[in-house]
Amino acid sequence: MNFNTALKSITSIESNLDGDIKYSYDLTNINTCKLIMLCSDGAERHLTFKLKKEIKRRVYVNFICNDFRIDFPLMKGVERFKFGIKDFTIMLSYGIKSDKISPNGNFDIEF
Repeated sequence: MNFNTALKSITSIESNLDGDIKYSYDLTNINTCKLIMLCSDGAERHLTFKLKKEIKRRVYVNFICNDFRIDFPLMKGVERFKFGIKDFTIMLSYGIKSDKISPNGNFDIEF
């Protein structure tokens, strides 16, 4: 898979499956893309990501949560992570759900 195909795969996702979060993308910076998530409660969250190609032409997504954290089943409070492109698109499609506001003012997201 090349970078253009990977980026098209990500940017084709306009919202999560239940429609609670709408996605828009800022692709003006060549090296770092920005995902803007607008939740149904009006909260806006930003996630920046880079695409990297590694062994066997596999594309990975390195992402950083700018104003929230993600709680995975086995890891809590994740602010940055590396996913394969297919896992990242699955996370966007199925897994991000707004949960609660954390004590330090960041948003917690549950996967």
